[in-house]
Amino acid sequence: SHAAVVARQFGIPCVVGANAIKIDLEKRVMTIGETVIKEGEWISVDGTTGQVFVGKIPTIETKIEEQTDLLTLLTWADEIAARDGIRTMPDGSKSRGLQVWTNADYPKDAKRARSYGAVGIGLCRTEHMFFEPERLPIVQKMILAKTGEERTKQLDLLLPSQRKDFDGLFEAMDGYPVIIRLIDPPLHEFMPDEEKLFEEVITMRVKGETAGLAEKEALLVAIKSLHESNPMMG
Repeated sequence: SHAAVVARQFGIPCVVGANAIKIDLEKRVMTIGETVIKEGEWISVDGTTGQVFVGKIPTIETKIEEQTDLLTLLTWADEIAARDGIRTMPDGSKSRGLQVWTNADYPKDAKRARSYGAVGIGLCRTEHMFFEPERLPIVQKMILAKTGEERTKQLDLLLPSQRKDFDGLFEAMDGYPVIIRLIDPPLHEFMPDEEKLFEEVITMRVKGETAGLAEKEALLVAIKSLHESNPMMG
């Protein structure tokens, strides 16, 4: 499941394919058999076993130093990979053998991966950096910009934080290769959900709330326009 891959990348415990779970959006409750969980109540998720527990269970961060069996296996693998002539290409040339690289979008991820023995970043997904709360509004303004000057202005605002992240990635990898994907997902993934935004606008109008209404209305019009003119908007 790609959902599980993405959740793991962000350090979020995830259970997929849980067909027994029934979610009632109107009542804001989740039912599993006879157990009912209301919105705001605590649950604890074991992403390894797929178990879900009612309540908040105390947790501790896993330390690789305590994984003795894993460390032993990795040591054996490193020793074998370091032997001359242990692997060759079909044409007889020397092979680097099997290497472990990592997916890392932030310096902290790269540092952790290096501590585990990764010898490269196979994929750094720039678009994940754009979803940070302080960056997403800038990205949205960039997408909605009507002129090249407006777009460049927003890109200039993104530059310092992006540069800082890339500097941190390169420093953490300390000379090991880093592969960067500039951007991949459809543009609509960076924008507020059109249906939810429409509901917010209607609710604000009904309640007579004016603060921020004009901005949301303009955003809604822009999103609708992009959906009609840009196939990448989904």
